[in-house]
Amino acid sequence: MIIDTMDLLYTHQFDSFGLISSDSDFTRLAMRIREAGVIVYGFGERKTPTPFVTAYNRFIYVENLVSYKEHSAASPIFLPIDTRTSTPGTMDTPGLAI
Repeated sequence: MIIDTMDLLYTHQFDSFGLISSDSDFTRLAMRIREAGVIVYGFGERKTPTPFVTAYNRFIYVENLVSYKEHSAASPIFLPIDTRTSTPGTMDTPGLAI
């Protein structure tokens, strides 16, 4: 995963990355992506070590996620988008690497 991520990073085609892990072995990867000026979103469990959580621009605990069906129609839902190529409010996300 690290090699593939670095290959993608060096293409300079992405404005954000999402890493799904609670494993602190990926702390340096998250920090390296941020050093390149790219936004890094982390997703993991509450057991994730604090240094790993703080290595991200934003960390989302998977326990806080709800299914679309459970989500209230009255409140907005987060839709990840690539602001360079996608239309806001759509799931069309070319350029998003997770």
